[in-house]
Amino acid sequence: MRTTCFYLCFLLLPAAVLSACNNSTGSPADPTVPVSATGVTGSGNDLYYQYDIKGGSRLMKMDGAMKLYFAASGKVRMEMLTGINANIQGKPVHERPAIVVIGNSNNPTETISLDDSAKTFTKNHIDTAELGNTGMKTQSTVIKAGEDQILGFHCVHAKIITARSIGTMYKMTDTSDLWKSNDVPMQPALRRWIDLSQAKTNTYLYSPEINAQLKQMGCDGMFVKMVTHTKQSLMTMALTKVEKKDFAPGLFEVPAGYKEVRDN
Repeated sequence: MRTTCFYLCFLLLPAAVLSACNNSTGSPADPTVPVSATGVTGSGNDLYYQYDIKGGSRLMKMDGAMKLYFAASGKVRMEMLTGINANIQGKPVHERPAIVVIGNSNNPTETISLDDSAKTFTKNHIDTAELGNTGMKTQSTVIKAGEDQILGFHCVHAKIITARSIGTMYKMTDTSDLWKSNDVPMQPALRRWIDLSQAKTNTYLYSPEINAQLKQMGCDGMFVKMVTHTKQSLMTMALTKVEKKDFAPGLFEVPAGYKEVRDN
């Protein structure tokens, strides 16, 4: 089953990249992401968010951006462009994989992946009951680390330390600094989607009981920033732009002439 969807990419990219980078050695890359205090700009009924992504290790560096479009109707679109510069077995590798996904927050178990280069689309059916069945054991602890202002939004900062293992073959410990804010404007449909989904999807990031603890300490609402690191790697995702807009309906539709590819 193909699990490429807006919400998984939104929440799980730091953990996925760290897992890959953890196979490298050396000191972490500089993940600094510039953030200016601009707050919300523009006008309209729809919302646009942009996140900058930086991180990697000595042998692999990553930079990119994630663009999220949320219509007041509940329709969503995610565009992600990430650049990967790596040195694998002495050979340089440069990739910039693009991901475009559309969906509807009123139907969170289905998304559509668009391949603009091939003019095709693939429907993805996500069983949320399966998202937590990773086979990975996680043990996490969390503390409230403080409160900060990011982009003019009041954020609660939590620090989470997680030990992960799959039997005796895989073990990793990572530390995540997480900033969330209830001041960031959100569509009601998006809020319901996050509340419905995070109990399952966040098991990739930390153990299930952490969700309730985060809410209790006020670390709730829209994800604003996350810095996650292991001994070998470092990853930062930070919200850099929030705009009110009115999107054209076609932004959330499969373009005319695209052919469906069934993912077996």
